Amino acid sequence: MYERYIHVVTKKRTYTIRCKIGDFISSTPDALEYLRVHRSYIIRIDQVSSKGKNWVVIQGNRIPIGETYLTALDKIQF
Repeated sequence: MYERYIHVVTKKRTYTIRCKIGDFISSTPDALEYLRVHRSYIIRIDQVSSKGKNWVVIQGNRIPIGETYLTALDKIQF
């Protein structure tokens, strides 16, 4: 069995924790602030600066939206 690691990227630094991505989102203080958009990405909704058909931009980084999660884009309002 292999371990799963998550990289939590903040404005100041990046943290690496050992956790499944699904367990991480369920353990956040306010799960409504976060949104899973890809099998490999969870984002903070309030950090999205723009969005397209299948991507979002956070702090200049373009993050892909997986096909399974495309309906999640509707939850992101500006």
